[in-house]
Amino acid sequence: MLQYAGILIFLLVGELVVIIVLYASPAVKDMVKTELTSSLQNYKGLTATNVESLLWNAAMMEFKCCGVNNYEDFAKYAPNWDNTPDIDGTDAPSLITPVACCVTIPVTPTDAQTCAAGTLDSTKNNYSKGCFDSIWDKMFDNPIMLGIVLAVAFAIQILLIIFTILMYKENKDNKVNSVF
Repeated sequence: MLQYAGILIFLLVGELVVIIVLYASPAVKDMVKTELTSSLQNYKGLTATNVESLLWNAAMMEFKCCGVNNYEDFAKYAPNWDNTPDIDGTDAPSLITPVACCVTIPVTPTDAQTCAAGTLDSTKNNYSKGCFDSIWDKMFDNPIMLGIVLAVAFAIQILLIIFTILMYKENKDNKVNSVF
């Protein structure tokens, strides 16, 4: 049981260190941005099943963004991106942005052309909004809510540590020693 308490203490200290580093160091922000940019090398498109593509597609659709900084990241850092995807059995035209950047995911090649090729329209495509800033802002835009969530998480962990130590002490006090 003491090992469990030790693990909880270790996790609590680790979380505190991560939070302090995130808030205190702009170098962390740059490091995260660099790692995200390098992950684009494995981005293949909307229908791909590799982890990077799935995560990027989910992030771009959820946070209404495109690439790390903007749509230009795909031309620079995503050599495996399929910019002529098969939509509804027909190859789409050569796209400028992934279809996951579209405000509404296209179901026909014409929709893809309107959304992600030719002249980009901000009402149909999130091409100019980078995902890094969108996600970072979403995480830290409400410091009061973030503080409440973190305080509750820390309180629960501290209670778990206290109860673990109390249970250990109770079990130790109630042990019957062998006569032999």
